[in-house]
Order: sequence, then structure tokens, then C-alpha cells
Amino acid sequence: MEKKNISAPVEGLVFDNNESVNNDITAPTPRTDYIFESFYRQTGLEPTSISAEGKCQNSLKSLLSTGIVPLLTKAEMQGQLRQRTPDYWKTQDCQQLINDFYAKYYDPSRALTREQRHILAVSEKMNGKDSVVNDYKEPSQITCDQQSLNEIYSSSLPPRLNRKKLPRLVRVVTSRTPDEGIETVSQACFPSLEAHPKDLRFTYIDKRPRELRSSCLTIAETGFGKGCVDQPINHIMADIKQEDATNRKKEQLYNEQYNTRNSNVDKPKRAKFCIRSLMPDVTKAALVRRTDDADGAPLYVKMNEVEQWDKIEQTTGKNNQFTNMKLNDDEGNDFGQERAGTQSVNAATSLHLNWNASTTPGKAVRYFRYVVTDGPISRLCLATYPDPGIGAPAPIFGEYDERYDAALKPYIDNLNIATGCIDCRQARQMIAKLKKECDEFAVASQDRVWDNLTHRALVHVFRKACTIYVANGFKWEANIENFCRWSLHYDLWLKMYFFGDQIRQANKDVHVSKSGPRNMLELLPDEFTTTDLSNVRYLQGKDREGTANQIYQWIHRGLILRLTDDSYKKVSNK
Repeated sequence: MEKKNISAPVEGLVFDNNESVNNDITAPTPRTDYIFESFYRQTGLEPTSISAEGKCQNSLKSLLSTGIVPLLTKAEMQGQLRQRTPDYWKTQDCQQLINDFYAKYYDPSRALTREQRHILAVSEKMNGKDSVVNDYKEPSQITCDQQSLNEIYSSSLPPRLNRKKLPRLVRVVTSRTPDEGIETVSQACFPSLEAHPKDLRFTYIDKRPRELRSSCLTIAETGFGKGCVDQPINHIMADIKQEDATNRKKEQLYNEQYNTRNSNVDKPKRAKFCIRSLMPDVTKAALVRRTDDADGAPLYVKMNEVEQWDKIEQTTGKNNQFTNMKLNDDEGNDFGQERAGTQSVNAATSLHLNWNASTTPGKAVRYFRYVVTDGPISRLCLATYPDPGIGAPAPIFGEYDERYDAALKPYIDNLNIATGCIDCRQARQMIAKLKKECDEFAVASQDRVWDNLTHRALVHVFRKACTIYVANGFKWEANIENFCRWSLHYDLWLKMYFFGDQIRQANKDVHVSKSGPRNMLELLPDEFTTTDLSNVRYLQGKDREGTANQIYQWIHRGLILRLTDDSYKKVSNK
């Protein structure tokens, strides 16, 4: 079957095998190959998408939006596309798109990002040159506090945690963790830490109390090292598990006495057995009983696979609406069951279940595919583990010994005795600052999916900040804010990466890059027109009808100034 071009070929293009050809087309070199492939990986697209029929146009839009234009000349871009997608490259659509980006959306005076400088430096050395850029850092060294939000969400990797600015509690918890797993453990340790306080609440910026409700789903490929969280969690939960062991023996003794007596009159009355660390195969009925027995104290469960949550919901597949998972994140929820049988579990209580689970990327996407817009995704806190590479050496763990437990104990003791409703002024100020930063970027990027995800993500980091504050003996430390900023954007980056496209598709929005939102101001010249912004919105997969409203928001926020009825100027941040 003959392959059809998307549009008619451009007249006058001539092709040969020389170093350059007419129309100023430069043949690929190792340097331009490296630049092209580095930025194409950021799109999250399959390698074949750039040449696949029906996908070429959007794939090229996505590539040109990554920041590749300042590093490849127009002639070099033409040479790359001629080699990689020869049929599409000949079309008018392709040539028009290239011309538009290089003519309208490339500002040679704009500073390069750290990632652009790194790619430029490496590519220059491929041609035997030393880069003129001397201040770049390897991506693995660039930490979240050194990046703008545009840099964080334009990157192909999640933001890095500054290991030199860890809160004391996090430093102790991760002190035996291999270097590559510190970020995973830093994010995943909080559900178990927050299972210790009973009836502890903090006043949020909306004046509503927030309990320490927490979950963490670690998503990484099989064999990548997700198990690095196991030992820290086991030691954090050791005191609760020890108390649970005593109460399990009491419950077993009661059951034996109950079952050995014949008459209902003689059967002993059941007391409450407070068991808070649950087995991963817990059923709904058992969870109701454990919640009722705990009298408001948080429960905790660590699941080997996230699919074990089906036991709690008592349903699977399309029928699983994750009602209990959504309910669990809300303070003062109504949870329980009513049965007619005399031996049935009957209770009306409030579900408070902190949990950890792990899964692979494919399973995570499939498991939540029917409910991506219904609430579970925003209620999760995500973690991952970096790709160790093929043939990488085994990570080296420290000893989780008595010294580790002794260092952890003062923080656990402080969490155990904390109770009541507390107003942590520093935590509220921190969240107000982070929310303002998120709001400004949401307005600049116009990414509604990201904006919606920030609301509960901010509550999650508020709870983390309050947990550290209590564990410190109600003392604030400067590194809490730095850590929480990282945790917020690490969580949001992963949500956009794994679920962003699914959410957009479910909302019947246009498919855009997995790498996250882009600041449209940076895609415009210093002075621009309504038409310029309309074209940028179109290339970013947004409707042109929203242009006027976006201009109004930008003016209201002080991001731009009106020059004439149809022209505007960006406000300098310098």
C-alpha cells in the first residue's frame, strides 16, 4: 500500500549526499545527532513517532517546544529531519512549522537553561571543541532549589533533592540508604512516620484542620531497587508492631475462649484490641474492625503490590472506583458497615489508613486508567527509583542496627506523645509561599491538569512539614522548606509523567508532551501581538479562543504591559 504524505511536497527542494545542499540544509554530524536525540527523549514519545503517518506533525511540535531551537541552526534541523522522516520533511506542513518556530519563537538573546548548557557543552566536545559554556552542571548534580519551575518541568528527569539541606529527621531515616535511593526513601517514609500520633491535627491555610493522613506509591521497573524503603519503614514501625504483637495474642486468646464455650450466655464479651499495623491482605470487614478498635489512632499497611488495594475495595477492574482510597484522604469521613448477623462486624467510624505500596509503570497506568479524573491520582503521593543501568553494581546499604534505632527513637517518641490541634505558623507561611509560586506558574503555563494536581499536593507537603516539626519537639528548622519544595515538585513531576496524558485524554484535551507545562511567556518575543500568542497556544495544543482571557490574566498578574490595542510587552524580572 502506497504511503500518503500529509500535505503536498515543497517545490524546489533538491536532495543529494553532499555535506550541504541547496536551501541551506546541513548534513547530520555526531554533534547534531546528539542534540536532536537528547531533546527528543524529553518529549516522551516513541522513537518512531517522528516518522509515523499521522503522528509526524504533533511529534515535531513537541520536539520544537523542548528548547532544541537555540542549539540547532535551521539548516541543521533540516538535515536531521531529512534523515529521520524523509517523506514528512518534504511537506509544506513540516517546512511551515520549522519556519514559524525559528522566525517567531526563537530569541537569540535569551539565556540558556542549565540543561541546554549541559547538552551544548557535551555536543561541542564531540566536534573536538571545548564549549564556551563553563558553568554548567551535570543533570544529576542540579538540585530542585537551583531550578525554576520551567526548568523542572522541561527536564526529562524528576527534580533532585539537595542532600546537603535535609531536615534532621530525614537525614536520620536515610542514613543507611544507598545514595541512589535517598530520594525514594525520603518520600516514602512519611506514611509510617505519620502513623504514630493519635488525634493530631494542624490548621491549614484555609483554616481547616488537617490530620496526618498519608500514602506513597513507589513506581519503578522490576529490579530497580524499590525495596530500599523496606528496612527504614520496618524500624519506624517497630514500636507499633511490638504493641500489636501483644494485642494479637490477647485477641487470639479471646477467640479460643469464645469458640470453646457452647452457650451464648457463657461466651465472653469482646474487648477492643488495638492493632494498628495491618497485613497487606486485609479485607473490608477486618479494616472496619481494626479502625473501630483503634479509637481514632491511625492504621498502617504496607502492600507489596498496589493491586492488593482491591481487597479493601472488594472489587476490581472497571468496577473499582477506589471509594475507600478517596475517602481515606478526607478528615472526618464516615466509614463502617452494618450487618444483620449477630457475629458480623458492625461499626460506624472514620477511616484513617496510612499506606505504602509499589508497582511498575505499566501496572500503575493500567490500574488507575478508569479513574484518572476521579480523585485517586491527586490523593496519592508518588516516588520512583532511578534507572541503575544494565550491569550496575549492587547498591550498598548501611547497618540497620541498634545505633540506627537509637538515633531514630527521639523523633518517634515525640510523634507518639503529640496530640491536639496545633497551629504551626511557619508551615502555613511555607505553604502560602509555595502556593503562590504554583499559582503563578499555572497562569503562565495555562496547564489546567497540573494546576488541579497542585491543590492536594500542597496539603501533602504541609503534612510532611508538620510531621518534621512535631518530631523535632515542636521546633522548626530552615531545611524543612527546602525539603518540602523538592517533595512537592518531585510528586507533581511524577504525576505528570505517569498520568498527565491519561488525564488530558480523559478530559478530552489535546495530547501534549509528558514533560509537563511550558511557560508561554518564554516562547514569545519581548514585544508580541495577540496573533503571536494565539499561534503559541495552538502549537502548545490549546484552543485559540482562550487567547483574550490569557492576556487579561497576564496583565492582571503584572506579567505584561499593553502597548496598543493589539500589542504587548513582557515585564522584565530583572
